[in-house]
Amino acid sequence: MREQNPIWSDPKQFIRDRWKEKAESEEKENLKTKLTFEDLFRIAGQAKKEEEKELLEELVADVLKSAQNYNKARERTKKLRDKEEEGVSSDKARKIAHERLLDALNILERNCRRLGVDSSWREKIGEEREKIGNWAVEEAFNYTKQ
Repeated sequence: MREQNPIWSDPKQFIRDRWKEKAESEEKENLKTKLTFEDLFRIAGQAKKEEEKELLEELVADVLKSAQNYNKARERTKKLRDKEEEGVSSDKARKIAHERLLDALNILERNCRRLGVDSSWREKIGEEREKIGNWAVEEAFNYTKQ
């Protein structure tokens, strides 16, 4: 007698199990690729000359500040979404803060490459705007609560 396919015996449970497996797999992947601000400061310290280290540390601090500003703008936008005019202007401020964060990350990456410092960290953050924003908010929060 053939074994019954699990999808037919309880389709809802089958789907729940697949989603759970997918979430666990993504969580494991995220832990492997997680990049913190401590990591970025450590990478900045790999520069050969002292002035290069200082420059990269300033650029990491700028990324951190940009991430904190983006988080503030994002929170302000959430609070003001109900008020039409204020919501529109706060959303514009959020977009500007997000652009500033992306610029700060790109400037840091370019300088790492220029100075011969490992820039593979940038791949861990990704290229998707939403993913970058979520990373920045989470890691800035984790860094500042220490």
